[in-house]
Amino acid sequence: MKQHVFIILILVFLSSCSTVNDFLLMKKGKVVQKDFKEVIPITLKGDHVIIEVKIKGQYLNFLLDTGAPNVISLEAANRLKLSTKKSSDVRDSEERVSKVGYLKLDTLSVGNLDFINTGVAITDLNKSESINCMRIDGILGANLMQKAVWAIDSKKEIVTVASSMEILGVSTKVTPVSFKPSFGRSPHIKVMCNGEEVSLLIDTGSDGLITMPASTFEKVSDENTSSMFGFGSKGSGLSGQLSEDTVRHAIISNFSIGEHDLNRQMIKFYRESDRVGMEFLKNYIVVFDWFEKEMTLIPNTKEITTSINSYGFSYVLTENSLVVSFIYNNSSAEIAGLKIGDQIIEVNGTKYDEISRDRYCEVIYSEILQIGGPLSVSVMRGDEKLTFDVNTTTLLE
Repeated sequence: MKQHVFIILILVFLSSCSTVNDFLLMKKGKVVQKDFKEVIPITLKGDHVIIEVKIKGQYLNFLLDTGAPNVISLEAANRLKLSTKKSSDVRDSEERVSKVGYLKLDTLSVGNLDFINTGVAITDLNKSESINCMRIDGILGANLMQKAVWAIDSKKEIVTVASSMEILGVSTKVTPVSFKPSFGRSPHIKVMCNGEEVSLLIDTGSDGLITMPASTFEKVSDENTSSMFGFGSKGSGLSGQLSEDTVRHAIISNFSIGEHDLNRQMIKFYRESDRVGMEFLKNYIVVFDWFEKEMTLIPNTKEITTSINSYGFSYVLTENSLVVSFIYNNSSAEIAGLKIGDQIIEVNGTKYDEISRDRYCEVIYSEILQIGGPLSVSVMRGDEKLTFDVNTTTLLE
């Protein structure tokens, strides 16, 4: 099991006249080229899609995120000598308020395509340890993506950008799924879950599967639904780590997106979250056509994950310490005795008693929970050193 880097980048603009103008700015822009088709290589950080852009002659790494607007990190903005003339208060998913600046960017280039006069937000992306570990300079968001047709192929690690579906030239018999763009142009679709219609955001900035609000579980579950619980914090918002809460995972017997009937689909139920992330979308070539407000899912794999195999715990960086932040019920970690708040100091002989931000990034993307075999985990609980033996088990299938 890998350590997911769940990132929730929700900017909720507080009401004001300037906020309306900021939103209008974010919707502007166009592509200089006509009748184009550009194939652009991407890199994957976990399941996140990272794409190279060019601004003022400098190459930068941006997260491709249909669930957010364009964003440039404060650090990158300073390097580019970009200055904002206005700002707004925004609220993240944890209700924390911060200042975000806005400007109109003359040119942002993706491959050989030039997007001009596009609106961008400027904010500090490094408050979150998980976002910091992605090493991104910004976010390529829905307000820019709406100016073209985009096909994301995680398997081949390419994104194709075209001026129309006809020029994109994707040959498929798959019927597109209609979506409704939000005010920020992020695509929302309707899915069917055990006969209940549910609205979900298509969010390429999330590396999760499919998440629905916790309150919908009773509506969409039936006698064939199997589920499990966990408690703690597994994600990051714009301003840092999310607070602790209960997470439920369930296997829903009947789930469909358009003509895609996905029996026994894994669904996560959490707070008010309502999104489809890249751990699910990577199984398809995903085509977004904002002109027709349609999304096409072209399968590129035979199997989609329908089980959870896990040691049963997750961790975060807290003041240079690796701290247990989440534990699944009835998991090997819970049965062994690990608790939220335990400081991890050693795993299978490797020391983790003091962790820098850079070291933490190595840990979440390549170590500990990636091992797959038995773990001997030593922790400090207050002044007491404890050691627990944990293993991967199947928690839900």
